[in-house]
Amino acid sequence: MLDDKERNKALRFMHKIHSDRYVVSHGKLRVILDSYIGMATENIRFAEEDFGKPYISIDGQEPEVKFNLSHSGRKMIVAVGLHGQIGVDIEEWDGRVDYGSVASNCFAEAERRFWNGLPEDGKDEFFYRLWTRKKSFVKAVGKLDVSEVISSSVGKA
Repeated sequence: MLDDKERNKALRFMHKIHSDRYVVSHGKLRVILDSYIGMATENIRFAEEDFGKPYISIDGQEPEVKFNLSHSGRKMIVAVGLHGQIGVDIEEWDGRVDYGSVASNCFAEAERRFWNGLPEDGKDEFFYRLWTRKKSFVKAVGKLDVSEVISSSVGKA
C-alpha cells in the first residue's frame, strides 16, 4: 500500500517496532484519505512543502483535502479537512526529555514563568499540553520543522 519513498523510510528505522509503527500509521492514513478523495490507497502520492509538511499530490496538483498525521508510541492521530491548513500532534510522555531545555527554547517568557511556578506534580501535564498545541500550530502553518527541538532534548534530563 505504501509508495517507494515510504517503504524506504520504513527500512531506515533502527528498531523494527518503529518501522512497524510507521508502516501501520501510513497505511491507515492512506485508507482514511481514500475515503475523502476516492483514490485507491496505493495510488495516493505525497509531496512535501519547503519545511517537510506533506500534502496529497494528484497530477502535480494539491487537492482541497488537507491532512496532518502525528504518532507517538502506540498511538496516532489524523486530522482531515477541506478548508484551511490542519496541524495535529500527539506525544507520549517521556521522562528522558529535558523539559527545561525545551521550555527555554520554545516557550514564551510568560509561559516559562507559569510553568516554573507550577507544583512538580503538574509540570509534566502542562508541558505536554502546551508543547502539543504549539507543535500542532507550527505543523498547520508548515513553516518550521520542530521535530529536532524535542529529539535534541531527549536524554539530557
